[in-house]
Amino acid sequence: MPYEITSSIDPEILKKVLWAKLAFSAHAFSIGDFESAMPQLLIAEQISRQLGEKRFLAKTLGHIAVCLKHRGEVIKAYELHKEEEALCLEIGDNKGLAYALLDQARILCEKGEVKTGLDLYLKAEEISRSCDEWGGLFIALFNYAFYAFYDTSNLQKAQSKCREALNLTDTRNVNMNDRPNTLNLLAEIDEKLGIQ
Repeated sequence: MPYEITSSIDPEILKKVLWAKLAFSAHAFSIGDFESAMPQLLIAEQISRQLGEKRFLAKTLGHIAVCLKHRGEVIKAYELHKEEEALCLEIGDNKGLAYALLDQARILCEKGEVKTGLDLYLKAEEISRSCDEWGGLFIALFNYAFYAFYDTSNLQKAQSKCREALNLTDTRNVNMNDRPNTLNLLAEIDEKLGIQ
């Protein structure tokens, strides 16, 4: 912990500090500066726990986990995503739950536990659909297609998921920056299936 936050501080002031820490860390994330984000996130974690702000705590734990993953601390990152998942389930935050599962799935696939990771992508896909979280749905579909194609060669299912991800970029304008990668993956899948 960077420093002790005393309980004598007005909770409204702590909430403002929490917002500031999360805003700073969001900016740091946006430019890929995970090391600058980490101290801010650790303070945000302390404040969230002290105030009992479970929604902010879940989000903060997820961000800390991303920082840890970038540092190579994959096991600790996975554990924090599991805690994030539990909090999201407890408070009924389906959008947060979907992203917690997406992060876990990616870690598992990268560690070679592809089947378990693909199962989590399917679960995240289902939850994303249920709450109209189109960005999460795109990630679930694309990553499922990617890992199914490269790691398990379930080509028909990979093709179906990839086509749906591509359709989301057209119909919902989500993840437009990923459209070229999606087109490339679909072309590779189609080629492997012998489709011109």
